[in-house]
Amino acid sequence: MRGDGKGAVIVEEQRQRKEIKPTGREAPWRLVLLNIDNVASSVYVAAVPGAPAPPEVRNVLSTACTVKYQLPADEGDDQVTGYHLQRDHVTTSGDAIGWETVSTEPITALEFVVDQLKPLSEYRFRVAAENKFGIGDFSLASHPVKCPPDLESANIRLSVLQRYTRLFIRKIFIYKHQL
Repeated sequence: MRGDGKGAVIVEEQRQRKEIKPTGREAPWRLVLLNIDNVASSVYVAAVPGAPAPPEVRNVLSTACTVKYQLPADEGDDQVTGYHLQRDHVTTSGDAIGWETVSTEPITALEFVVDQLKPLSEYRFRVAAENKFGIGDFSLASHPVKCPPDLESANIRLSVLQRYTRLFIRKIFIYKHQL
């Protein structure tokens, strides 16, 4: 719980209920709970990071792109230790497949190269920050980006087409001269 007025701790003491409001301090609160045998247990109430701004997508290639994001305005009650990046693939029929995580481990940098994308496909991205208390909310989605065609396969197809065209023209030329 942070001292930002967004919450309070409710404590029951001898069947009376007390509300302890935040004091404005940014440090995590520490509660000590006593059981019936007067054995104390500490409980820390702390916040996860807020949602970052929507990520920016750059350097879009046929099968990869770079996604850049910023620290969230609210890091929670501890520094951000990593990011969780997700993508949403929109099919050619306009259907969204759903959010998929792009890395099995938290990402420590403020940008990440996402690969294994499909040429001519459209994607959106979102990111969440993590601190030692957990993962915060995901950002709003980035603007959709469309991967360009795979030029290498297009060049191969063009090359094959050119070879067949040349072969076809040669056969027509030879046929004309035989008449």
